[in-house]
Amino acid sequence: MDITRADQIVYAEVKNPGKWMGKELPEIPKAVYEQRLGKVRERMKEEQLDFLFLYGDKEHCGNFEYLCGYDPRYEEAALIVPLEGKCHVVLGNECFSLHRLSRIPAVPHLYPVFSLPNQPAEESCGLKEILEKAGIQKGSRAGVCGWKLFPKSRQTKGYLDIPWYLVQELMEQTGDRDCLTDANEIFIDPQKGLRTVNEAEQIAYFEYGASLVSNKMLDALAFMEPGKSGQELAELLSPMGLPMTSHVMFASGERTAVSLTSPTSRKIQTGDVINFSFSLRGGLTCRAGYAVEEAQQLREEVRDYLDQVVKPYFAAGVSWLEQMEIGITGGAVYDLVEHCFPKEKFGWVLNPGHLTGTEEWLASPIYSGSQIPLKSGQILQLDIIPESIPPYFTSNMEDGILLADQELQREIRLKYPDMWDRMQKRRTYMEQEIGIVMKPEVLPMSNSLGLLRPFFFNRKKAMKKQ
Repeated sequence: MDITRADQIVYAEVKNPGKWMGKELPEIPKAVYEQRLGKVRERMKEEQLDFLFLYGDKEHCGNFEYLCGYDPRYEEAALIVPLEGKCHVVLGNECFSLHRLSRIPAVPHLYPVFSLPNQPAEESCGLKEILEKAGIQKGSRAGVCGWKLFPKSRQTKGYLDIPWYLVQELMEQTGDRDCLTDANEIFIDPQKGLRTVNEAEQIAYFEYGASLVSNKMLDALAFMEPGKSGQELAELLSPMGLPMTSHVMFASGERTAVSLTSPTSRKIQTGDVINFSFSLRGGLTCRAGYAVEEAQQLREEVRDYLDQVVKPYFAAGVSWLEQMEIGITGGAVYDLVEHCFPKEKFGWVLNPGHLTGTEEWLASPIYSGSQIPLKSGQILQLDIIPESIPPYFTSNMEDGILLADQELQREIRLKYPDMWDRMQKRRTYMEQEIGIVMKPEVLPMSNSLGLLRPFFFNRKKAMKKQ
């Protein structure tokens, strides 16, 4: 394996990428949702399940939306999927009208318990009656889906990822706790989860979000200067009405000790450390570094920041991008990063890469010892986060890529030629300006992929592979 070394990395002049983006937000056709429902039912047969009970709320609606095509906004919701026949959707007061947008046939039920506190609760049936109408009865085997995968351990055996009051109703209706089983793996298991592999139509939707995110971050990077506040920068990070997968994060100075904080009115000062990110469905872009023009403006003890942190970090990121391919195992990717950028020395804790989509972090096949092969249709985030390298600050170049085999590439070229053209422009930019040459099946989702300017006030220079 040809791994990039730190001594191959230089800090040199690099042009900004183009701000390539689709003109309109793509819409996913109903036929895609109908195909998904068929796949879900095939998996239900394999798991010997009579029903699926999908629960969703504002933060955790991916499985619900995967089939319905809409989310419950600020309430809760549930979708009941039988092996045959119509599905049943359970909604609160304010989201009830959303059932008209359903992308699959679903009988709507009003359930005010899913509404906000103290809202009217009259003239509606209870969940027991809804479950009966959906066909769930004594002895029915129901798979329960929330949003997360539990670690395989004795402590988590039997866990169900939905509120207890719903578990109680399901137990009473099926007559036995053993009739209920956690079924989140059907959707998000990193090896066989249906949502981990995206259709061309879903990719087009996600690419729109990833493009918008990277463009807004490029605007914010160009705007950054002494005296500007985090809130002023955040004003540039408009989601254009699209759902965000995490809040806007911006921390400068002492606040970077907790990097997940929201922007404040604190003004940027020369010498500050800065960490900020923005994300929509389809991708997150994050950057971290120093608010200076050159190393001489840093404290003396960290003036070798480029050599000690950024060059080995960037080399690891380049190796991640250049060695990524369909079929490589998550464990091989983990070992690659460990070789280039040892965990013990640089203090990274989380998985060095993960799947993304409707959620910023869907799941991850990339961990030590993982034998899970990466697949065509997966969207992955380059997400290596050095967290403990005193006295130096961290670095970050998080963005996303798509793995696409020849069949998927042909489909993208046919259905979304403009998106294909954007992806090729990004590849060309990365090769010519940054020196990163990725395998043919690796397609950039965002315009800022590979661009790392560690000194934020220097807008001409960036890290580059020789």
